[in-house]
Amino acid sequence: MEKVTLPNGNTLDIPSTPRDWELYSRMPKSVEAASELTQALKSAFSEINTTPWTGTYTSMVKYMYPVMKKYSECGACDTEPRCQAEYYLDEYRKILFGMI
Repeated sequence: MEKVTLPNGNTLDIPSTPRDWELYSRMPKSVEAASELTQALKSAFSEINTTPWTGTYTSMVKYMYPVMKKYSECGACDTEPRCQAEYYLDEYRKILFGMI
């Protein structure tokens, strides 16, 4: 897991390894896939910071799905990574806007 700091000073641990993302960790590109998924998640967070009305679905389509498709052979398109991304996008928004 990797710790990110939100603009309000709170922190959130996000997935950063193939195991965190629940990828097929024995696939040759799984480490690369995990790194790009983490970067895509951070990019989605940046958009939420500047346009808070951006929804989880929009963030998924714009940032996460292209990376998930690129690394589908590593399991990136499976339910587990998709649910991980949705969960952390929702958590980021909740923490940022004081909903928890």
